[in-house]
Amino acid sequence: MTDSPFTPAPIWRRFTAFIYDAILVIAIWMVATLILLPFTGGEAVPDSGPWHLAYQAYLSALAALYFIGFWVKTGQTPGMRAWSIRLTDSDGEPPRLKAAAIHFAVGVLVFLTAGLLLFLARWDNDKRALHEKAAHTRFLYRSRKPN
Repeated sequence: MTDSPFTPAPIWRRFTAFIYDAILVIAIWMVATLILLPFTGGEAVPDSGPWHLAYQAYLSALAALYFIGFWVKTGQTPGMRAWSIRLTDSDGEPPRLKAAAIHFAVGVLVFLTAGLLLFLARWDNDKRALHEKAAHTRFLYRSRKPN
């Protein structure tokens, strides 16, 4: 991998790209909620009960579609593109649907630990975090410096 212009993406760069993408996902959630308002009489979705669970599933599915869709198509979300990061499989290609779905699902667990599991990548020989290992994927960074 020494001849490759790509290296494992630093944790700070991954986190910053995630912040960019989180802002976009929140905007998508806002529009998605706006679409529901005519069906709820303009009221917010209840805080509990079956409608609340359906709403949470709806928002979760939108987030999954955002990340998995971009990863499978190009290997980059808009936030990752801004920070020159890409998600690849072991062949250096964008991950297939199954790998992207596993990466997302385990990534949710990493997120739920407030990102603490992400820092395990610091001690991994290949600089891979838990969700990368589970999905057999890698976050790679390409320096924009000229050769």
